Amino acid sequence: MANDHISQVRKKIIRSPAVLVVDVQNDFCSDEGMLKKAGKDISRIQAMTENLLVFLDHIKGLGIPIVYIRSNYDEKYLHRNIIEVYRRNRLANLCSEGTWGADFYKVRPNKNIFTKYRYNAFTNKKLIKWLKKNKIKTLILTGCQTDVCVDSTARSGFIKGYYIVAIEDCLASTINSNHKRVIKFMSRYYGAQIRSSKVCLRKINGDDI
Repeated sequence: MANDHISQVRKKIIRSPAVLVVDVQNDFCSDEGMLKKAGKDISRIQAMTENLLVFLDHIKGLGIPIVYIRSNYDEKYLHRNIIEVYRRNRLANLCSEGTWGADFYKVRPNKNIFTKYRYNAFTNKKLIKWLKKNKIKTLILTGCQTDVCVDSTARSGFIKGYYIVAIEDCLASTINSNHKRVIKFMSRYYGAQIRSSKVCLRKINGDDI
């Protein structure tokens, strides 16, 4: 029965959506950012951002709200256990407050910006209030990293009752096998629609796909 329900969820036209752009910031995406300097492969993240820019242009033309989620992992905001993990991975003070690394990469939001101090965007209560105020039912997820902050946000959103759509060519991780694994996990356990950006736009327009 559960699988039948998830199958029906996937077939639904995307209703009352908002696009969430997660952690598209210099420290994650730029050649001069902290991930690259820590030896991480950001090539797929950079390719993803080019797809994302095109997708967002279309979304803006449709009048669909876009929410920009940014990380701030300044150590003054973190518990000790999280600090230790980030230091161990050479990512201490990732996207630290007021730094170039915390600035958005290529995207240029002027509103609907929410800061998170943990992986999960729903730890920001202002985001929850905004989604409720705007009667959002579907979260269209984009950004990085698929296997960390995006997945944490998707899981929490699903538990809170939102439909989840994952735009596969507008999501990326430093480890591609993790990206692929989590995409499948979202589909199976969150009932997520896994769509390319082009198919998602047709879905929003109500086309039968």
